Parts: sequence; C-alpha cells; structure tokens
Amino acid sequence: MGFRHTLRDDKLYFYERRDIMEQRHNYLKKIRQYRREDRPIVYLDETWANSHMAPERLWLDEQGRGGWKRPSGKGQRLIILHAGSETGWTPNADLVFRSKKNSTDYHDEMNSEHFLEWFQKLLVNIQPGSVIVLDNAPYHNSVVEKVPTKSSRKKEMQEWLTRKRIPFSDKDLKKDLFAKIQLSVPNRKLYATNEAAKACGHIVLRSPVAHCELNPIELVWADVKRYLKVHNKTFKLADLEQLVPDAFQSVTPEMWAKHCQHVQEEEERFWEKDGLQEESVEEYIIELGTEDDDDDIEVRDIEFEGEGEDSDGEQDECEPVMDENDRELLRSDAVSDA
Repeated sequence: MGFRHTLRDDKLYFYERRDIMEQRHNYLKKIRQYRREDRPIVYLDETWANSHMAPERLWLDEQGRGGWKRPSGKGQRLIILHAGSETGWTPNADLVFRSKKNSTDYHDEMNSEHFLEWFQKLLVNIQPGSVIVLDNAPYHNSVVEKVPTKSSRKKEMQEWLTRKRIPFSDKDLKKDLFAKIQLSVPNRKLYATNEAAKACGHIVLRSPVAHCELNPIELVWADVKRYLKVHNKTFKLADLEQLVPDAFQSVTPEMWAKHCQHVQEEEERFWEKDGLQEESVEEYIIELGTEDDDDDIEVRDIEFEGEGEDSDGEQDECEPVMDENDRELLRSDAVSDA
C-alpha cells in the first residue's frame, strides 16, 4: 500500500500552519531578492556549552576499560553568541559568558538590553548594506518605545498620551484612552534591532518559526560543540571557556561557505515544495514572544529551544516546545488517521 509505521514528526505540523507558511514564503522571497542585489547575508544566533559535555562514543578494551569518566549531570553552562557569513566568522562579534540562572532554557540568560548592546557592536563589523538574519527570540523583538495595551493601567495610558501631546479628558474611560492610542501609533512597531540596523545602512530579516535549517550557524554550532566535546578533558568551566576561541578557529571559512550553500539548497527545496513564484513582497515582521506585552499580537506564541535533544538532555533550537493545545491537535489527528 506504500505506507510504513514510523515516528510522527511534530515539526511537519508547524511547517503546514498557515501563519508559519506565510512567514516562510515571505522570508524566501525576501532573501532571494537580497541575494540578487548581491547583499552580504549575515547570520547570528546563541547557543550553550556545558562543562560536563563530552563525546558519547569512546574506545574501550575487551574488559570495557579506557577513555575517561565524566562527572554526573550537565555541570555549569556557558552562553555563546556569534555571527558569520559565507566568508566565515564576523570579526570581533563573539560574546561568551557564564550562566548565572538555574534554568533549562539558555535563552533566559539573555535580555533585550544585553543583546542590543552586542548587536550595536556587530553592526560596525559587517560589510555595508548587509542583511542580518535572526530568529524570533523575545530579546530580538524589543520595541523602541513600549505602547500601552488594553491591559495597561489607566494612568499609563494617560501618561503616554501626555508625552505624545494628544488631548484627552480625565473623564475618559480606559477604552476611550486606548482608542486614541490606537489611532496615534504607527501601523507597525518600531523594533530596536531594525532601527539600529537601518541607522547603519543594514537590513534585519527574521527567519520563520521552526525553520532552523534555514540558518547555517546551526550547523556551525554543531562543529563548535563537536570540538569542545573532544577537547574538554577536565570538565571545569574555566577550562571549557578557554577552549571556545579554539573551537571558533576550527570552523574555517570553507566550512562556513559549505554550510551556507547547504542552506541555499534548503531554500530552493522549500521554494519548489511551496510552488512559489517571483514577485515583489512587503516587509514582514514576525511578532512572536516579544518582551513587551501586546494584546494584539496576531501570531500565537511558540517557543523553541536547544538543538534537537542531545545526550545531556538539552533540547535543540530546532525543536518546537508545544503547548497543550498543539498536543491535543496532534492527538486528534492521530485518532482521525486511525
């Protein structure tokens, strides 16, 4: 019959969600346009490294002896942030620091203030007119100015209207104040990363949700972690931290170019699969899990973390963390398929 019994790939559900398909189509059209314009494409991302990380396979003798024993647990964690392109790592763009939070999600270590500070340094180290590809982590989506929402306090709405010199009455209800705010805000939010990049002559392009295969730095992180696992002998965080620059150095420009070429092949695969055609597209910003509360966000929040679950129990950045509604949809689909 041509059927086989296999594990269900939950990512396929996200690939086929209408809103995420629209994100993917817009992204593919925009990045194709930028490549035609011969713009440099810069990819950035964050990852982690645990002090107890080590290869999962090792050589043993007939009695099962050999190799070295690693301590139990994951150990302490480093947070790593960097950027690169088909020509290799971006100069002076690495950021490595020690985790201070006891959290399973390394994204908790970063906030919009720290990210924007690093981002400003990145902007002066990339080629003019670059396109910067980033994902939808909350700290990537901080706005230039926080606009009150329907759930904001009345006083906050009044203060915002006062700063904008928009007249209102003390007798106005919250709904009246919010209506005036909606009439006064721009059609699109002004994101801090977008505005900073624009001021330096660059463009920010956000990748679609759950599409880590469209960012070559995900493959680069695998190379970096492979080096760290092989050379991590003491399982001490300080020693692991000293290995990170060498791990970066181990990823050559040729490796970066190969990974970028692979990503372009993935783009073509999606392009053909989705039956896309050449046309001009509007700029599309994905509002997903921003740090600023917004009652009017159209795309439902989905969280992604890790790089596929590894032997240390870390979940990979490519894997979706589904909420109960998503799981119920999958269970319902499974019942109907049966």
